[in-house]
Amino acid sequence: MANIINSGFVRKVVYGVYAVLSLSTGALHVWFGALKVSDPEWLTGATAVIAFLASAPLTLALVNVFAPVTDTSAVPDLPAQPTPPAS
Repeated sequence: MANIINSGFVRKVVYGVYAVLSLSTGALHVWFGALKVSDPEWLTGATAVIAFLASAPLTLALVNVFAPVTDTSAVPDLPAQPTPPAS
């Protein structure tokens, strides 16, 4: 699989937006439960849509986890065999 979004910043934004939306709807469910009132229909629908859309950020993350390293400038050149100590 090829990278879908190459920019790390854009991926962080996508993950952040999804995290905020899912945490917000989850917190609202807990809040309505604590008040012992039924959840509004829009909240139930929003939670279902967010759960359905979970595959998009998950796929984005999985595609980028196994992305090949293209910048090897930070990797030092190491000798193939260790140099034996001088006697």
